[in-house]
Amino acid sequence: MKEEKRRFDVAVIGAGPAGMSAAIRVRFVKEHEAMTLSTVLIDPGPVGGLLNAGRTRFVTGPSNLFEAELLLSALQRDVANFNIPVRQARAVRVLRRGDGSFATELLDGSVVRSSAVVLATGSRPLSNEMKWLGKGVFITSRGVSFFPGLLAEAKAFASQADRGIPALDAAPVVVVTNRNVRDLLPAFRGLGHPLLFLVPPGDERKLKGMPGEVLPAGSWRILRKEGNVLVVSIGEGTAFLSAGAIVLDYISFQRQPLLPEFDFDLMEERPGVPKVDSMLQTSCPGLFLAGDVTCRYASIACALADGVTAGFGAYTHAYSRMYGKEPPLFAYRAPEKPAAYLRLVRPGRRPAARKRHEKRKGG
Repeated sequence: MKEEKRRFDVAVIGAGPAGMSAAIRVRFVKEHEAMTLSTVLIDPGPVGGLLNAGRTRFVTGPSNLFEAELLLSALQRDVANFNIPVRQARAVRVLRRGDGSFATELLDGSVVRSSAVVLATGSRPLSNEMKWLGKGVFITSRGVSFFPGLLAEAKAFASQADRGIPALDAAPVVVVTNRNVRDLLPAFRGLGHPLLFLVPPGDERKLKGMPGEVLPAGSWRILRKEGNVLVVSIGEGTAFLSAGAIVLDYISFQRQPLLPEFDFDLMEERPGVPKVDSMLQTSCPGLFLAGDVTCRYASIACALADGVTAGFGAYTHAYSRMYGKEPPLFAYRAPEKPAAYLRLVRPGRRPAARKRHEKRKGG
């Protein structure tokens, strides 16, 4: 494993709305007594995550319908303005060091060190599938009752001819899912098209008897399109499959998100879902969750709010490790002893903590 030369205060795994919001809040601290800390975004997919899927997003309700591109561009501007680096790689394992810090192992073999980690991976990590939406890739964006109709659309796409070339009967509808797809079994009855279920390694043992082949895959990527068939590489590119259409089953993943491995135990809310406190911190101090990975409401508003909460939580954890006391963030969260913060700095003077931080960072 090759370790990063630079150590970050906070590593954010996942560059969707929740992850971007968390990273921005680590860097954007409004109070003059406080200071920004360093952070990095880690994601194998496109910055913005599912904001790259579809044109509009409801933030709170029907009157708050926003263009996804405008929302994404606003977040991207802040990421750029605050010089937040983005590592285009998949986080596979999070380790806890003896000193209480974290080491995040990436699929490319490198390691990112940090004082705190925000896990904002959504329901599952993305690769390059977002750019294929409407070109053979379908995504569950509404309730369970819409799932049979989505499968019918995928079947129609897989069965059609493309530019006069007949569809290949052997190219199945590939359903990217997990063990919870068994509860959706009625939706597959009578589909009348070959099915292939692509699931996390280990889940295939739970899916015997499914109406189609079940194939474990730790990662996958769409390579190209031949006729109306998508060519997909599996794992490290040593195996390939043809897909007439691909269905991303977020109904199943939202019940049990795909998490990186940990070398420590976490208290769980239910199997596969870590328990968090009011600041979205897990039972492991310094590890925070944000967005769909919390298995609460799959909403853009919740993701953004979770990012703010987890970002400030991770900021507070990293700052406290550095200086032995909590940072002054009283504009956002009422402190236990507000009067204590009034003695931190005189008008026009930098706090001693900021001076030490600038010296440590070489600023």
